[in-house]
Amino acid sequence: MASVESIIVPGAPAHLIFDIRVKDIIRLYRRKSIDVTREFEGIERVGLYRCSKSGVKFFHPLVAGSQGFYESIRLHERYYDREKYEFRHASALIGAGDRVLDIGCGVGNFAESVPEADYTGLELSQNAIAEARANLLTVHDETIEWHSRRLPGHYDVVVSFQVLEHTTRPVDFLMGCRRALRPGGLLVVSVPNDDGFEGVCVNDVLNMPPHHLSRWSEQALVGLLAETGFVNAAIHYEPLQPYHRLWFSRQFFLRALYWRLLRRAPRPVERGLLFTLLHAVSHLLGLLFAPALETDRKIAFGHTVIVSAKAGPLPKRPGLHHAGAAGKERTGVAGGA
Repeated sequence: MASVESIIVPGAPAHLIFDIRVKDIIRLYRRKSIDVTREFEGIERVGLYRCSKSGVKFFHPLVAGSQGFYESIRLHERYYDREKYEFRHASALIGAGDRVLDIGCGVGNFAESVPEADYTGLELSQNAIAEARANLLTVHDETIEWHSRRLPGHYDVVVSFQVLEHTTRPVDFLMGCRRALRPGGLLVVSVPNDDGFEGVCVNDVLNMPPHHLSRWSEQALVGLLAETGFVNAAIHYEPLQPYHRLWFSRQFFLRALYWRLLRRAPRPVERGLLFTLLHAVSHLLGLLFAPALETDRKIAFGHTVIVSAKAGPLPKRPGLHHAGAAGKERTGVAGGA
């Protein structure tokens, strides 16, 4: 399909950017020892679309990962890091005694960054909840949509690290964040930066369903925050982190080789003998280049964009897709990376 209805603005068309064969997604996940065959039952292709009104990119059909998928990926990836760049950035904005809600908190690692705050987490993974509670953290098995209706205006700060891109209803998610905050409260949200190298990576299966369901530019994120009741947005770019240098370098050289030899950019999913050869060459060049790459935004933005915004007036009747009085339905997954 060349266009579908936007998941953000009712009636607005969303136009196809590219589509991917499901069997290629399954193949790439199998390289990580994860079987996603059942996640895509009855689906042969998924497409990435851009909303003509909001600029938000999303996959269609929306294939949200099951609890089993997230438990599997947790075992095979650096999923719940004890320290993240956005933890340091957000903690500097939080004061002693602030009531903090951490959406998709995982095992509650961010709590260590704000020891003087009144910390509460939301999480859907039962194993992560058990681990967090074993560390005496307050963590609820609830979505933000449900929790914010139970405790409206309760929090001084809401944080969401690498979660928005996992949700099936981004508007409901952000409106839930706004509802949970007191007037003038602070939201800190981080997402993979689609304007940076993450947006052009080849065979980056974790940036595809059933893991990531949407992709966010700075402009799209700030625009949707304004529509869901937030004001005074401040944007911060993560510098390129040391553990991303090889990834960045390899993708840089791969794109350069494609343009040099084939006169085109690599597709989101590539396969075949030529790709294997160019990927191997890019990896070797990346190994040589990465150690000399400084973590400087003048060279490259990092993986993540962080936006902080104040809670403004609650929107009365936004012209956006939302489910109204959301119940305890699970919309996507709370934890993410």
